Amino acid sequence: METYRIRYLDGQRPSAAIELVQAFMGVGLREARRVVDGSAVLLDRVTAAEARRIAGRFAAIGAQVDVEPTWRQIYAYAPRHPERGAQPLQRLRVGERELAVETGGLGRWQTDSVERFDAPELTEQRVLGQLRRWTGDGLSLAASELSVLEAVSARDERAEAQLRAEPHNVDAHLVYGDWLQAQGDPRGQLVGLQHALERAPAADRPQLRTREQEFRGRWASHLLGPLQGVADRLALRWSLGLLDAAAIAAVGWTRGAGGPMQILPALLGLPVAARLQRLELAGALLRRPGLAEILAGSPVAAGLRELELGDPGVAARDAPWRSSALAELWPQLPRLRRLTVEGGRTLAGLASDSLEILELRLAELGASSGPPRRVLASARLPRWQRVCLVLYDSLLGPLLTEPIAGRRLSELLAELVDSPASELELVLPDALVTAPLVELLAATPGLTTFDVLDLGRCVAEPAAVERLRAARERGRVPARLRAPRPVASCD
Repeated sequence: METYRIRYLDGQRPSAAIELVQAFMGVGLREARRVVDGSAVLLDRVTAAEARRIAGRFAAIGAQVDVEPTWRQIYAYAPRHPERGAQPLQRLRVGERELAVETGGLGRWQTDSVERFDAPELTEQRVLGQLRRWTGDGLSLAASELSVLEAVSARDERAEAQLRAEPHNVDAHLVYGDWLQAQGDPRGQLVGLQHALERAPAADRPQLRTREQEFRGRWASHLLGPLQGVADRLALRWSLGLLDAAAIAAVGWTRGAGGPMQILPALLGLPVAARLQRLELAGALLRRPGLAEILAGSPVAAGLRELELGDPGVAARDAPWRSSALAELWPQLPRLRRLTVEGGRTLAGLASDSLEILELRLAELGASSGPPRRVLASARLPRWQRVCLVLYDSLLGPLLTEPIAGRRLSELLAELVDSPASELELVLPDALVTAPLVELLAATPGLTTFDVLDLGRCVAEPAAVERLRAARERGRVPARLRAPRPVASCD
């Protein structure tokens, strides 16, 4: 597939161009200004349709971009090779007047030779000649690494749909593993290895864990395809031969690996991600158009149970999202049960018939003046049962010393009181529950509307524990209280 490189050239409205660069690249103001001021490349390896759309958006504000053809790639593979996705591969990288012949495997390549031609027609003649030789040798052709992996992997759509519907059904996983082994797919053996590891006595686990890790290393190309080179950045969690969880951060990607908007569809297309349960997405993806389109039609996205959005500890004002980005997501996530949002962002219009737990991680509580920012305006969550507030250390100081911060928390809690949620959990990752914080909670109107107040994951000063008990006796906090651990009882 031909890809294109887009470079910003000039325009009469630099500020509007900077906003567009931020939207398409998912970067901050400084980086976007650097692209506009330096006429730099803003996107690489985009499809023809995407290149036309982006060029049209810039033209609409009177800006000019250069759309330059880059490379298309053609892969040759043996469809019945016993190594499946770990087999040695060949590929052509084709430019307008240049051809590179490369060897290697999924996610790892080296250039053997580069030829240059005086005319595009000569390039195509050379390409056609190489393709005839490959097909004459019984090799098949593909336009992407993911297409190669899909073609050489054993797939059973009905079995995978059952695993998405019943992700904790161990027997269904073992049956699928047996079927994969019968098809000669190494993923079947991984199901057995990870099942044995999960059930093994503690004394046997180190040896089994070593075997399992060696197996995943040996078959990394077949398991992770084009993503094997960036797997350590994806925070992958495995279970029963499949991925349970993955995270796509905003930084750390190279041009060769692609950015988050290239990594995400590749992840959703991996056979080992067939019943992915949890996905973490950096806030940068919510500033980029096209996220909902990537998720749309993906059975993996439709099977997600947990989604985390944003960047840990980043205030909402530091990384704004597109106002429509969240509303576009909900129709693509019909099984979502837990949503975690960093930064206390407005979730206006949040609508989900399946969501049961909403976790808000707060680094700040908005401006110190003006009307309160409603987090859940017009939200529709008929199955919502539990709200979890994670209060970062950067918030706790102002919360206890500045009246406006305490008022903002009270306003947020009052909004949650009006929700259908019946349980409220508070988590302080880096701090103790103190007596002043207990007093702030006890002074919150309507807090006892919740059936449960859960502080079980917190550690508290002994005086704070006593204040909590007294507040419960006075009816100022819910009667069902999961108390924090006193600090004296912790190592």
